[in-house]
Amino acid sequence: MINLLLDIVFILILLAITVNILKGVKDVGDEISEIPTRGRALIILPTKEPPETFNKLVEQLIKYTKDAELYIVYQGGKPPLNIESPPSNIKIEVLEGMEDNDYKGKIGNIVTILRRIDISRYRYLIIIDDDILIHPRWFTYLTSLAEYKDFSTGYRVYLPIKNRLGSILTSLWNLYTLDTIYNREERIVWGGSTCIKTEAVKTSTLMRLWRRAVSDDVPLTYLARCRKGIGFNENTLVPSPSLHTLKDAINFIIRQQRIVYVYNKTLWLKGVLIHLFINLITAIALVNLITIIYTGIHILSLIKLLGIVTVFLSYTLKNHFRLRRYQEIFGSDQMRYLNRLKLYNLLFTPLILILQLYLLLLSRGREILWRGRKYILPTMEELGYSECIKDVIDEQGSKTN
Repeated sequence: MINLLLDIVFILILLAITVNILKGVKDVGDEISEIPTRGRALIILPTKEPPETFNKLVEQLIKYTKDAELYIVYQGGKPPLNIESPPSNIKIEVLEGMEDNDYKGKIGNIVTILRRIDISRYRYLIIIDDDILIHPRWFTYLTSLAEYKDFSTGYRVYLPIKNRLGSILTSLWNLYTLDTIYNREERIVWGGSTCIKTEAVKTSTLMRLWRRAVSDDVPLTYLARCRKGIGFNENTLVPSPSLHTLKDAINFIIRQQRIVYVYNKTLWLKGVLIHLFINLITAIALVNLITIIYTGIHILSLIKLLGIVTVFLSYTLKNHFRLRRYQEIFGSDQMRYLNRLKLYNLLFTPLILILQLYLLLLSRGREILWRGRKYILPTMEELGYSECIKDVIDEQGSKTN
């Protein structure tokens, strides 16, 4: 009798999980109506060893942004630009980034501009990564969300440009982890592109937050959470070609999750528990399958097996419908690669869900490898975030009183 009750409870848990997963199928992020951009944008494009798609990105920025100044800040060799003269409403400048003991790598490039330009002259500050591409809706939605929230973000959607294992792994892992950005409580600034309404933050605050930081995204996340949160809509997502080898893919995934481990251990631990449960139900599914094969069909064993399969199918279906919407947003240029990702999602999502537990466990630690350079992620205490964030909250509170 006790075993029967436990089986029923387990089946009900599987049903509740499936329903909860499928609830996210129609979620597109923050609902907004498109509004005109209300001022000029300062766009910072930091780069080091730019990818093959770099010129295409710059061309898209010229084509799809309405009123902006683009600063391309590089380290290493100057990026070769092969573009026609931009229209009068777009200004482009290329300059070399500077580093010092407090601001290194990508942050050093961004700070090079902040030291040179008064951001209050602009309505928006947009920071984008050099490995993305954009689409016609991106600029309007990113700036519109910043009007409502002060901060908005658009993650990468990695696309398997090559049929290689590393590219497939990166694309599927990234597709699955996009769940974080749809969750308003867990949402973080996480690469791709970020927009800040400049009247909501001072340059001095950004400089203080980025001092000695390795990731520019983590400080912006903490700052945004002190305010109105982080705006996101699927139209701010951006495609990013994945050319990762298997080694590159594993290093990339561990690096991203190690940043979460250091700065948001609660989210990391939640991920471990979820995927521990996924591995547990996978083992239960195998046991039930073996039982059915060797002893014949038992109704409860069959229902449990079907319930577990349904959980995996619900993840697959949610991602499938999201990818269909991404096809409409990204346009025909990315259709082929999104179709390929849809196929891989149908074939391999259960495997990714199982492997994620081990990738999370491997991400414990503070050392990361980023563009050929090793970094030790400073702790919150070493960055002085508790004091800095308190100052930001107090400053915001004094404005609203």
